[in-house]
Amino acid sequence: MSRTMRAVVLDRPGPPEALVIRDIPVPEPADGSVLIRVKAFGLNRSELHTRLGLADGVTFPRVPGIEAVGIVAECPAGEFAAGQQVATLMGGMGRVFDGGYADYTCVPASQVIPFRSQLEWAVLGALPEMLPTDDRLVPISGPYAISIRSTTCPGRPAGRLRRGISRPATAAAAGIAGLGRRWHRGRSHRTRVPVRGDCRGAPRDGSGPAMRKAGRDHMSDTAENPTAAAAEHGGQLSDSARVEAFSDGVLAIAITLLVLDLRAPGSGDMRGQLLGEWPAYLAYLASFAYIGVIWVNHHQLFTRIAAVDLGLLWRNLALLLGVSVLSFPTAVLSSAFRSGSRPNEVTAFILYAIAAAFMAFTWLLLFRYLATHERLLARHTPASFFAQERRRALLGVIAYLLAAAVARWQPLVSLLILCVLPVFYGATSQGWSGMRNRRQEG
Repeated sequence: MSRTMRAVVLDRPGPPEALVIRDIPVPEPADGSVLIRVKAFGLNRSELHTRLGLADGVTFPRVPGIEAVGIVAECPAGEFAAGQQVATLMGGMGRVFDGGYADYTCVPASQVIPFRSQLEWAVLGALPEMLPTDDRLVPISGPYAISIRSTTCPGRPAGRLRRGISRPATAAAAGIAGLGRRWHRGRSHRTRVPVRGDCRGAPRDGSGPAMRKAGRDHMSDTAENPTAAAAEHGGQLSDSARVEAFSDGVLAIAITLLVLDLRAPGSGDMRGQLLGEWPAYLAYLASFAYIGVIWVNHHQLFTRIAAVDLGLLWRNLALLLGVSVLSFPTAVLSSAFRSGSRPNEVTAFILYAIAAAFMAFTWLLLFRYLATHERLLARHTPASFFAQERRRALLGVIAYLLAAAVARWQPLVSLLILCVLPVFYGATSQGWSGMRNRRQEG
């Protein structure tokens, strides 16, 4: 066997182009680990989060991929035979150690799942992340099915490998259809497939299948779909795509309206009139940059949100209210500069700072709400992330109110605060943790 392999490597978070195919050494399996020759792997939202730098505990460079199927290439301790069909998923794959986006992956033997199947590898590659439900694996059996020996059954110690539930092979097609629906958020929220059979080896008292005794008579994709998960618990959630589209439209209109305050010169000295409009140009550029920073932060926010509820909708509307009125204090500020009156300038600074403080306060409301409503968050986004972000928003509220307070006596200090804060929010658009990661990489 060649000691080099082809792999997709992510050196640091970035756009899709950050994923680079290159030759790297084949991992050397130690006792307790298994080297798997990868035949197929699934694509998961987790890998998107890793590429964007949103996943916790990831070190770089890293080969992504949190699941894979293939055959055993080497197993030093002999837990599995060479050539045996196996699957593996989670447990740090693609984050703590290199994952399945490669010719080979080396994983702990404890997370290797042996199976037998005549299905094509392209089909099997979609199954590992799809079949787990409530810490159990739901295997498939039948003429063209897989037989998995990894289900933890009721009455057995966690982590023990036992034969699992049997289901008709037709469930594979239903499950794969459910996996496809994950790529079209909002089209279908749930896949529900009846479960038949027993957990073999689990205690039986004649009262019915072990899985139904545990309270499960179906499998669903609620772990991947927060909207469906909330529905099971009586919540009312909707997909975030419509909210994002509406918000983008409001932001686009708000940033366009700023240009209406720029006036074309009339008759006479055109050059002098254009130069005399410098306050309007300065106010326009400052507000354009400010709304642009808001849009970047809003975009980053919704990469961490999978679903919305009524409370989040109202808080997002409050944010859009702050954005939509920003053109008014911008016009007042440019008008005050044109007048050359210091009292007018002070009044304009105070008005602008208060509007900006309101904007920061709406961010604080959003972050506070998300920190206490984890069911709305995208997978692998902890609520603690937004608990930390509240400090970033609170800093803006305090700083903008300070700018309003000192404008009467120190308008230059007020102007400095108004100029520096958008730069700060632009630099921290990925949050406090994103800023720390960039510093470490630098």
